Amino acid sequence: MPENLPEKPEPRRFPTFDVPSAAPVIPASRMERVIDEEGLF
Repeated sequence: MPENLPEKPEPRRFPTFDVPSAAPVIPASRMERVIDEEGLF
């Protein structure tokens, strides 16, 4: 078995995403309000 195998990256618990620095952020309070008003859950 070759000893020079590249190490596998550790599995992450949560997926990661590349997000542009200028991406808009939606506050959780706004999402909660929409969910409550629309009766989604």
